[in-house]
Amino acid sequence: MHPRKIKQCAVQQNNGSLLYKTKAVLFFCCFVLLASLAHAQPPRARTPVDLDPKKDILEYKGLTFRLKPTPGGYYGYDIMQGKALVRHQVKSPEPDYPLTDKETAFRAAKWVADQYLLTGHCPSKLPPGLLNRLATTSSLNQSKP
Repeated sequence: MHPRKIKQCAVQQNNGSLLYKTKAVLFFCCFVLLASLAHAQPPRARTPVDLDPKKDILEYKGLTFRLKPTPGGYYGYDIMQGKALVRHQVKSPEPDYPLTDKETAFRAAKWVADQYLLTGHCPSKLPPGLLNRLATTSSLNQSKP
């Protein structure tokens, strides 16, 4: 084999080895980054909600609402018709608006109940912004004499 070709082969092998080492280091760095993100501290949970099973019940148009605690420290609800469970809502029906207080949870339950009475079905999600609009309407109505 010609000396020049031998030298070219050696350079190509070194370049391939260097490329392999670079890929290995890059892979290792990505792995360490992902592992550190996976072990990051989860967001702090809210304080569990304070519920009284006898007081946190509301009768509405022949339906009964019972507030329930959710795993994230917010409010959920059950909608009952007699002894039959109509809807068990364990998370906010509006994804970007958690049920942070009892009034909001009851408002959401009322809207879902109205839809159930109209259509016979309970929607699992509320239209975007509905709870916020209901909260604004509710606070305006309360401020009027």
